[in-house]
Amino acid sequence: MKKLTCQTLAASVILSSLLAAQAATVTVTVPDDGVNNIGAPGTFYWALTNCSPGDTIAFNIPGAGPHFLQVPPAGFPLIYQKHGITIDGYTQPGAVPNSNPITAPNNAQIQIVIDGRNAHGRSLDIDSFDGTLATSDPPINNAAMASAPGACFGPGELALLGIYRSTNVTIKGLAFLADNMANYVNSGGSQALYGIAIAHDYGLETTIKDALDYPLGDSRNCHVAGCWFGVNPTNRSKSAVTMCFNWINFPRHKGDDGPQPAGDATRRPGLPNVGLTIGVAPGSSNPRSEFNVFTGGVYTFGGEPLRLRVSGNFIGMMPDGVTPWDFSVDSPAPLAAAWISQVGCVVECGRYGEIYASSPAEGRPMVIGTDGDGVNDADEGNLWGPIAGMIGKASLTHQAPAVIHWYRSSSNLFLIAGNTWGIGVDGRRLTNSAFFMSGLYLDDSGDGHSRLIIGSDFASSRSAATIAAQANHFYNNWPLAAFGTPPATDSGIVPFLAYENPSPNNASATTSSNAWVSLRGNVMVGNGLAPINYANGASTLLTAFTNFFLTYVDTNSANGMIPALDPTTSIYPHLAGSFAPGIAPFTNVTIDVYQLDPEGWTNGQAFALAELQGNGFPQGRKYIGSFPVTNSGSFNITLPGLADLGPGQVIVTANYSEDPAGTPLGRTATSDFSNPIYLYPGGATSAGLAQIVPDVACWFDTVANTVTNGFIKLANQPVDNSSGAPTPYATLGNWEPYISSVGDSTFLIEFNTFANDGSWVDRTTANQNFALAKQPAAGGPAKVDYCFYGDNGSPFKGQINLSRQNGNPGRVAGDQRSGSNKFITEAEVSLGQLAAFQTVARWSNNDIYQGNNRYCGEQIFSLDPNTLVQTPVTNAWDYVYGNFVGAMGPNHDSPQTSRTGGRSDFLDNGNIVVMIDDKTTISSTVGEVTTFAIIRPDGSVVKGPTLVDPRSIWDNMCPVKGGFCIRVQTSLYFFDDNGNLTSSNGVASSSGMAWTSLDRGDGTRLGGNIDSYYAYLAGPLGSSKNQVGIAAWDSRTGQFAGGTIVSDGDPAVQTCDRTSVAVNGLDQVCVAYVYQPNPAFGLQTVARVGQFDGANFAWLGHSFYPFVNHDQDPTAVSGFITASPVVAMTTRQICIAAKGTINSTNNATAGPDSLAEQTVYTVVGLPVVTGSPTLTVTLSGTNVVLSWEAADGLFTVQTRSSLASGAWANATAGNVAPPVTLPMGAGPLFIRLAR
Repeated sequence: MKKLTCQTLAASVILSSLLAAQAATVTVTVPDDGVNNIGAPGTFYWALTNCSPGDTIAFNIPGAGPHFLQVPPAGFPLIYQKHGITIDGYTQPGAVPNSNPITAPNNAQIQIVIDGRNAHGRSLDIDSFDGTLATSDPPINNAAMASAPGACFGPGELALLGIYRSTNVTIKGLAFLADNMANYVNSGGSQALYGIAIAHDYGLETTIKDALDYPLGDSRNCHVAGCWFGVNPTNRSKSAVTMCFNWINFPRHKGDDGPQPAGDATRRPGLPNVGLTIGVAPGSSNPRSEFNVFTGGVYTFGGEPLRLRVSGNFIGMMPDGVTPWDFSVDSPAPLAAAWISQVGCVVECGRYGEIYASSPAEGRPMVIGTDGDGVNDADEGNLWGPIAGMIGKASLTHQAPAVIHWYRSSSNLFLIAGNTWGIGVDGRRLTNSAFFMSGLYLDDSGDGHSRLIIGSDFASSRSAATIAAQANHFYNNWPLAAFGTPPATDSGIVPFLAYENPSPNNASATTSSNAWVSLRGNVMVGNGLAPINYANGASTLLTAFTNFFLTYVDTNSANGMIPALDPTTSIYPHLAGSFAPGIAPFTNVTIDVYQLDPEGWTNGQAFALAELQGNGFPQGRKYIGSFPVTNSGSFNITLPGLADLGPGQVIVTANYSEDPAGTPLGRTATSDFSNPIYLYPGGATSAGLAQIVPDVACWFDTVANTVTNGFIKLANQPVDNSSGAPTPYATLGNWEPYISSVGDSTFLIEFNTFANDGSWVDRTTANQNFALAKQPAAGGPAKVDYCFYGDNGSPFKGQINLSRQNGNPGRVAGDQRSGSNKFITEAEVSLGQLAAFQTVARWSNNDIYQGNNRYCGEQIFSLDPNTLVQTPVTNAWDYVYGNFVGAMGPNHDSPQTSRTGGRSDFLDNGNIVVMIDDKTTISSTVGEVTTFAIIRPDGSVVKGPTLVDPRSIWDNMCPVKGGFCIRVQTSLYFFDDNGNLTSSNGVASSSGMAWTSLDRGDGTRLGGNIDSYYAYLAGPLGSSKNQVGIAAWDSRTGQFAGGTIVSDGDPAVQTCDRTSVAVNGLDQVCVAYVYQPNPAFGLQTVARVGQFDGANFAWLGHSFYPFVNHDQDPTAVSGFITASPVVAMTTRQICIAAKGTINSTNNATAGPDSLAEQTVYTVVGLPVVTGSPTLTVTLSGTNVVLSWEAADGLFTVQTRSSLASGAWANATAGNVAPPVTLPMGAGPLFIRLAR
């Protein structure tokens, strides 16, 4: 057999070379009118008649197109024995092939239309060809075939274009319009018109040969590319679609259907169509130009092929990629009824398999979509339209409706990869309810042994990009309401696949060991049980389900045939579970891990099928990874740190293979999906984050009489003697620490502490102050200082608030521009009444700063990132109302005149917005309102007190690129850098998310970055705080941009609380929140890192406990607590601070021993880190102009004249923004950016 195949291939190569040498161009210059100019020079009819093998038929018809070539009454001539010809519609002036990817509308401009709306076509009754023009054009004499029964076409079959005994024919750049089924309807079903028909036979040979060795009758390796079927180029609306029974038909030549491959002495073999490519050819140099668009087909295409390739097509979709054309809905009622009762599929193929190669491993698969060869993979998938008119008609045995019906597939290997079904290119779901594939023969019969790779084979030789491109996207069973309430079909479900043999109704029928279904790496949303359905509510499919897997797995295993996951021992990144061991030779087992599709799960629960026992239809919405395991029946695998588990539920399949993992086209049987579980969070390293700075406690040392950090000396902490019984305590209960960063160099952690006046000995009268830890982001020791310096330039350590000692927490904000060195502190203070702040007169403009009043005060500092020394830039003051001359309104709330409540933020121009919870009644007569002012880094005023909203606030402000955003309870306000309101929006009304509370904002926080246009809100969801969500708004428009669930635990048992969110300039987010996976645990801080793309969030791993001091094992809870978290981040590191009960020396295994509400912070590394900035140098006269991305921050430009000697010298006065102009001077100049 191999010898015959090689001879045929060699002959084909020689023929191709000869054709290339002799090829000519035959040009169509006159449009066929189908009546008066049939065969006239310059017509398409004439070109088909006069072209020779290897020629190209080109078009150059004068005038504006499209040009409609009317089919003559007897049709256009057959393409007969014209090997290698090309019909190229894109040669017509004005014609342009598609240039968009398959994920976008098809933008081809078709100018040549084969117009068969007149119901004309060429007869394909090849047995009747008698050598005269009355039966065929050109005249073909098939009289010698009278004794050769079973022609591929017969009476009543017509084609717009027919190909017969011609190999390597290419048709591209044409539109085909048909007769709207006129022949079929008018003849009572005895006639049918096809678009392109490909016929072949024995070529008048009478010798019985191998089925692939009849070259004289062959029509192999044809190619249809860049064509539109059913779509009128002048009217692309759905209403203008013309219908055809079959747009491309390529049946077998039946012959005697003798046994394969070589028949026998009396029975000639049936002949498959070989090598047809519909769409993108292998290795195409311009794959997008080869995309076809198919609409209006009863069968879109069908036949009995070998080595068929269907790649890069819209099938059942209009050129816009969003409008479906569904026969069951969009065709006239009689035709739709006929389709439902007789056809039931979009594509029908079958019968032949690759049994002509020397072994199955060498067999060439049928390719539906992406071939995975690393060339054009992303441009080879197909976009399939939906089937919507068959609700209640699908079952495992009905076989319809289906997208692909493939019968008698005879040892064939199918590679079905890169396809999209049930969703448009714009991401909108399409009404859909059908099998994806049906009719399969998986038994031991001669027509059986089908093998399917649906998705990726995960061959180790394939790139990550290729493997990703191999994923199919299957969206089905939508909307659920179409199934009724409660939802039901006659079997309770629309299965993903249906197989015909072995019959699911035969209790003793089993699948062949040479047949298998591999379903791996796909995106599956809303489908039924997959790959094999076992549930119909009556338990009558369970035996068939067992029989299906009987040849692959030990069906007697106590583990069951579907893998099971262990929720108790699965602590991220470890995932434990069990599976039924494989039976030889299917003993190479790989566990595939997926994020659960919530839609399919909840849909399945709605069907309430008895076999599911309250569960749903598990399927993978997102592929996570593959993990080879031993064939032991159990596994404990380690997931990657960046695994995106979405809302948290994970599922697996077990994949049983004859071949080692990584084998191309490996022979693999996939189990059904397991039921889902949630994983417990692990530590930071479990999610792929380095623990750069392990937990650092910030505490007051009574022996040293100052604030400090590091391991806690428990004996040196404050002791309360007010009750007579000495009681240690850590803080005065000031709610939360606070956090920010200066550029990307230093994290700032603000926390409340004790005054150094010894008052801590009596908790009832102890005084407070505000302290600051300055932590290098890259690691190393921090320095602790105080938040306010007196007018003498020294830290102020005494009592700072005269009326409340467990008052509102302090705030700190750093200039986020990389390379910057400024920060501002803010707190609720009584500075104007304290002597240390009286040297410079500034407190007498109004009556706020009197008695024991407390109010928001601020101070601006510069920071040396190397020494961590802070230096006051301004004196401490009230930068909102300090300049105000006058008096508070009558309804003010002294002694609390303003509070933090508010916060400050640096803007992208270096100025500072200072926001307060305002009770002065100056900006509004309402008692408590939100007010801001804008100042420069030197303290001078840009904009004075400005009312935002007459409601209270807690913290909710953030910078964005070009301005800032403030959330006041239910409303968002967007301002530019000058404080002008640009837009506003409602939080709940625009996001549609069920926020637990939209009050002043204690537990729901806003975050942003000066290099991002988006403002992010994160907080608990639901009345029971059982989830945390995040949403983003675009500051340029004020419109909601996207939102999702952050928490990834079980909402049925978990509790979530106070939340904080940080953002860097790459729109990476870190959400930190209080979490309790179940009542066995204490309240602890967890965090999760994600990426926003302007519409969607992708999570860069599972949630994790950022602190070394944490409990993660439900069987060993020590009692750690970390609450009220705050978070800051750069493009490289994340810092999280909280208050809780920890171990004083970070010995987590020993359990907690610190006092309650201990302030603690940690620094972890981002799982995805960006590179260094790119410096661009351009000449401008005698100068050079240096530039870099502004988002990369501020840099000091340094130069030197030689790399061999001398030192780098600063060319700018510190860090500056781009661009920078430098004189060239004489000699070499070396330049770098430093910080």
